[in-house]
Amino acid sequence: MEILASRPKTHNEVLVYYVGPAGEIMLAPDNRVMPRDLGMKGWHSFEAKTAREKDDIASRMAAQLFAKKRQMKVEQRMREQQHRDILRSSARLRLANPRSQFDAVCNKAILRKMDEDDEQFFKDLAKEFDPTSRTSGLEIERKESPIGWAAQRGEKRIGVA
Repeated sequence: MEILASRPKTHNEVLVYYVGPAGEIMLAPDNRVMPRDLGMKGWHSFEAKTAREKDDIASRMAAQLFAKKRQMKVEQRMREQQHRDILRSSARLRLANPRSQFDAVCNKAILRKMDEDDEQFFKDLAKEFDPTSRTSGLEIERKESPIGWAAQRGEKRIGVA
């Protein structure tokens, strides 16, 4: 008996991705779907078969997402800038003639927090993408911690031993 339409076992291990006209990368929703089937004109379909190719695509997508996230932060900052300027000038005016000592402390805290936010924003803006840092994992995945009732009693082994 002959099996028709058989596929090799490794068929699902191929990573199919699309590259748009501007260079953006998107994972294919299904290995059998072409960009033209989704109405995406100008997009091309590519396959990554080896682990090196898949890792390269993952790092390129991570760089793309990093740039997109940074651009979104800049856009948000531009939208909020007028409100931030009003808040800063208002805090300075209230600090010049405080109604109480607590009011002066609160206004100093507002100004200090806004300065810290500015410094952090410019640090984030100047930061470059580092493909070696793995920031996509959850915090719980980055460090090992004992779990369960054995951990509460101190019997849980940590690491490979």
